[in-house]
Amino acid sequence: MSDRPFAYVCSPYRGDTEANAEKARGYCREVFEAGYSPLAPHLFFPQFLNDNIPKEREAGMEMAAALLPQCRVLVVCGDDITEGMASEIRLAQELGIECCALENILIIPSVQHIFSAFIANAEDYENGELVGTWLPFPTTREAFQETLAAIGVDGPEHPGWLVEKYQSSLESICLLPWDSDVDELNYLAVKLERLNDPYKELFDLAMLTGEHENTTRFAINIIENIDCFGLQAIYSPEQYGKLLIEIEQREFHNIAGSIGILDTDGSNKLITYIDYLEKSIDYTQYGSERAKKEGGIFTAKGYLTLDHDMRELFHGLENVPDEYRIVGPVSLLQIRTEDALDFDKQIEPFYLVEHGGDNVSVCLYVSEFGGSAYKEEVFTARRNEGFYGSGYDWTLLALAFMEEKLPELQGVVNFDPERGLFCAYSDDRAALERFTLAFKDTCENDAVICDLFSRVDKNLYLKAYEHEDPQTASRETNEKPSVLEQIAASRAERGATSKNPDADKPKSRDPEL
Repeated sequence: MSDRPFAYVCSPYRGDTEANAEKARGYCREVFEAGYSPLAPHLFFPQFLNDNIPKEREAGMEMAAALLPQCRVLVVCGDDITEGMASEIRLAQELGIECCALENILIIPSVQHIFSAFIANAEDYENGELVGTWLPFPTTREAFQETLAAIGVDGPEHPGWLVEKYQSSLESICLLPWDSDVDELNYLAVKLERLNDPYKELFDLAMLTGEHENTTRFAINIIENIDCFGLQAIYSPEQYGKLLIEIEQREFHNIAGSIGILDTDGSNKLITYIDYLEKSIDYTQYGSERAKKEGGIFTAKGYLTLDHDMRELFHGLENVPDEYRIVGPVSLLQIRTEDALDFDKQIEPFYLVEHGGDNVSVCLYVSEFGGSAYKEEVFTARRNEGFYGSGYDWTLLALAFMEEKLPELQGVVNFDPERGLFCAYSDDRAALERFTLAFKDTCENDAVICDLFSRVDKNLYLKAYEHEDPQTASRETNEKPSVLEQIAASRAERGATSKNPDADKPKSRDPEL
């Protein structure tokens, strides 16, 4: 059976039927090459129906309408939309079937491509028009540049493009953020391409289950740790509970036989009684408790377990090899002087990112997986209060440090954290370097930094994690949200995004047909 989804080919037929039929055959070929099985009723039905006889034309349209629900997409072809085509488009929209122009049809990934991303013109997108094209991944720098040229964007470094959506046989890929970095996307595609099919399925399950951010960074780390995951053909707590009891029963009988406590006839009242007790166990509850203890998750494809702790081996763009980069320079940071490189060494594991001129950031990757991280012991003492060493926790620590040690830099050095990233930024390079060196020096003194964090106001922590909308308040007062308000907004935003990946996505409308 073919894996190709059906695509309904919607194009003109009446009038110059021979010329229109020839065009329709060409459209079908393009749809086929995009990875679909084209359905073109107006090519088939005229073989035995007379389109000029109203009853037969009506019968043909009814049969075509019965075929439409079998299709994934309706593809509008040609320059004009006839009355019959308009009727088919309306029906497709009523059925919830996607409609698109032929030039915008999604290319179904072949065996050479793991997924496709729709690259859109950002200016048109903001104006409510979807102008773009599908780009299969993995790809090359040249292919990406050709894609941008096709949608009217000058080049990859021009801000006028965005990744609008994804298509893949892997469900988790379709949930990636719409603003993902394309270099990381390309590297993810390369890594996925090297996995065999069972591991791809395991990857998809690991991405779709559990509580985490569906980011390219997390996805690549899943692949790097794919051997840590296990999948058993167990689909419910009850089934798992029964299996565990059966295993325990066999083990007990084997032990009983080996130590000679069986009666001469092979029976034993103690074993019989234990068997009776085990039959009265609530299998569902027992299976659920064991799964909870093991950290396992029951899915439609089996019981998923994480057999070993994951290690964060991929930290972001700087870990993408040059040969897989398709945007901008192959080097992440600008080449700087020996003095600047010495500064880099002094602030490790913090690192400097230059944005041009004196506009710079200092960042620190922290663990998203609960493993070891820089100065994790600082936060351990207050873990019962919810501190885990996230990017938000590091920001609170940095705020306390600045207030006590460098109050004159408040408002000069600002913060933009994420859960897995601490980020301080400023357009005053000297001020940021001064802050970073002093903060790093304090971090290296365990007694001083632990004492400082012990005095971080818990109320500030709670405020930072409240699910409120500080932007509303800031609009009322015409003031820029404080860093704590920004943290609260960021956390609330990410909480919503984890449930609905399109929550913050700009609204768009279907391409004009």
